[in-house]
Amino acid sequence: MQDQTPDSNTIYTNQDLFNNHKKRQDHIFIVTSSPIQTNNGYSIQINFEQAATVLHKYAPRYNQPYTVEEIRQGITYSDCWLLSGGVFITDHRKRLAIGLRDGNGPDPFMFTNIGSGRCDGDLTTLCFRELAEELILCIREKNRWFQVCLLPNYPSPSLKMLRQMNHNITFWRNDVITTETLKPLKETKGIIQASHHKKNISTLLINWINKKGTTQYVEELQGYIYIDQQHNTVEFRLTRTLNLDAYRDEDTAIFFAEGTGYAKWSTVEELHQLATTGMATPMLENFTKFI
Repeated sequence: MQDQTPDSNTIYTNQDLFNNHKKRQDHIFIVTSSPIQTNNGYSIQINFEQAATVLHKYAPRYNQPYTVEEIRQGITYSDCWLLSGGVFITDHRKRLAIGLRDGNGPDPFMFTNIGSGRCDGDLTTLCFRELAEELILCIREKNRWFQVCLLPNYPSPSLKMLRQMNHNITFWRNDVITTETLKPLKETKGIIQASHHKKNISTLLINWINKKGTTQYVEELQGYIYIDQQHNTVEFRLTRTLNLDAYRDEDTAIFFAEGTGYAKWSTVEELHQLATTGMATPMLENFTKFI
């Protein structure tokens, strides 16, 4: 639905997005109820029949009743919230993968955690897709650089393609020239696995309901949750560790598939310093409290 010309007479619903398995274009997004605190986290409801929301710049192409910006500002006719999901990924040294946004982002020229975005389908799929689409990992073996496919079944954008579109990526690590081969992570010495920080891990329960209020689909995810009251957004992140201890630092490189293309592994101390100097997005600043 989203990779075709939208019907300007149609109001697309949460169910339309849930059922859409084609390539996403990041135009319209899921609308949820406000979060309710539970004993071990939060719960939200997503009504299949409710109208989805559209980014302001794409609003003329659609017939949606409200925009993302209006929901963020609380300018809606009902209880409407946004849902953001992704992966909070650290390496074997407990450093977080962060990337630098460009001037077109909502928080221009600030660092953000790599692998997150607004929900436009089921949250579980979104989390893994955001990681695969945003974190570009390259490794050097036997003096040859390879781009690594982090997760099966989730396509990663080509570093070579990104460099053609964003010369900043070439500028940051000009020495990394990958082969045409996209090597699966399982064929390298790297390992990605769930990381558990019991003290800060919470549960997000999502009930997808029909117009009668009957639950049709349930998601229950464990990770970091931040309730952004100021922007009516539930921020959720799975936690994963990428263990690259088998490689020297100079034999690995990461890139941000969005923004400026610049990415780095950052320690907790560096993250706090970025937050202090106003160089971290509000979400990154809040998630540093969980590390």
